Amino acid sequence: MFRKKIFTILAVVLFAGTGLYAVPVDKIFTSDGVIREGDEYARVFIYDTPPHRTTVSMFGGRASGILAYDSSILNITGGIAEVTALNQSAINISGGSVHTLAALDSSSVNVFGGSLYELYAWDTGTVNVFGSANMDILAAREYAVINVSDGTAERIGVLESGVINLSGGFISDGLGASDSGTINVYGYDLAKFSTGGHYGFGFVSGQWQTGIPFNIDLGSPDTYSRVILYQIPEPATVLLIVIGSIVLRRRRMF
Repeated sequence: MFRKKIFTILAVVLFAGTGLYAVPVDKIFTSDGVIREGDEYARVFIYDTPPHRTTVSMFGGRASGILAYDSSILNITGGIAEVTALNQSAINISGGSVHTLAALDSSSVNVFGGSLYELYAWDTGTVNVFGSANMDILAAREYAVINVSDGTAERIGVLESGVINLSGGFISDGLGASDSGTINVYGYDLAKFSTGGHYGFGFVSGQWQTGIPFNIDLGSPDTYSRVILYQIPEPATVLLIVIGSIVLRRRRMF
């Protein structure tokens, strides 16, 4: 029995030495770098080396936590990670899987695709959702701003003095707002109701500028008063205005 235990311990040590049981380590970038498929890190720290702005591209691999500082840039097209943007850093996501992303300080996040579970904007952070990303939770608080023009999200919420600007996308599970948080909705044929919907607290309906209709539930009794509608002229109306201006210009010329 004693010999068996010795052989077991030796086997574990040997295998660990070959990397089969390698423990993820921290990684620090102070200049441009890459995270590839097969790379696995515990924490990744990204710093500038003034006057150079550090850019790290993540094509694959895994990182338990990535922290971007200064004005560094992180481009994610693949892999799995949790990300925190700090200072004036910028995160660009077009693929991969991000479990939690927090935009703090005056950082900025641009989402073009990929999968995100939780995306938070705090302080004066800014998040722009442009592409067909799949997100579960989007939330802004303090003085942060989230702009959504595309993508799919389950829940969107705003607290304190945060701002959410909606001009597109699909929200399946509703909107929530409290404190001084504001949700601005841009589209045409817009209407909001204080009753009805899945939760009984009302809903917002209309069409996005692309012509896609939407119906979004309000998730709390406070949300109705925090939703502000901004009507955009319908495409046909815009076309008539353009034609009218051309006709008037020609009349003035003659």
